[in-house]
Amino acid sequence: MGAAAALGLGTGNLFATLLIQPLCPIERSPQLGFAIGLSTADLLGAYVAAADVKLKWPNDVLVKGKKIAGILIEACQQRHARHWRWR
Repeated sequence: MGAAAALGLGTGNLFATLLIQPLCPIERSPQLGFAIGLSTADLLGAYVAAADVKLKWPNDVLVKGKKIAGILIEACQQRHARHWRWR
């Protein structure tokens, strides 16, 4: 099986990555995941019935009971730093 087939390319799937450097202490990173999930659900509510959009803790977005998105947050921290540092 080729890499394209393994990733599901050509099947209507969308893969995306967003890199951000938030201006908040790294200790607040769990809250960032919830905020992104709520924002995603709110955005989807403009395109499908809001009652059909659900969040499955901790990181899945469902529409009509089917997973349509997953949210993954990764971070690193410099020794002794109190804010995010991306590399």
